[in-house]
Amino acid sequence: MNKGKSSHLFRVSLDDFGTGGNQEHLTKHIIRVGRPGAAVFDIVGTEETSSPSIDIDLHDDMRDHTRAEVLTQLAKQMKEHAEFAMQIEILDEREEQVEFWHLSGCRIVDCRFDELNRRSPECLVIHLTIGSQRIATRLFGEMVTLFP
Repeated sequence: MNKGKSSHLFRVSLDDFGTGGNQEHLTKHIIRVGRPGAAVFDIVGTEETSSPSIDIDLHDDMRDHTRAEVLTQLAKQMKEHAEFAMQIEILDEREEQVEFWHLSGCRIVDCRFDELNRRSPECLVIHLTIGSQRIATRLFGEMVTLFP
């Protein structure tokens, strides 16, 4: 029987995000990430009508590292038009890569912080929507650009 990919086995890495230092602590707080889609074209198929975006949810950690990195990245984008890159890996049970995505020219296009609620013991989450200028994936051992 052929087993499908598991949604909980993934790894995300960020380059030039926030302070630009070691992002291992930040990427460990990513609890949900969407998979990129392909470019969307008009009815004739000649013109791109939207740039793909993905959603990411991060735990807002007690030491405030996650929120600080996100706000630092937003400040860099406003002052320097800074972009970052990210890689998304889907893993199997042995933590071997079965799917790989590379996004470059990334920017946070939407950032929402969870509301505070005294009646809920749930962890706070930071919701990000990431826009990307370029998306590539590995197909049969070769990198293929899907967008632009």
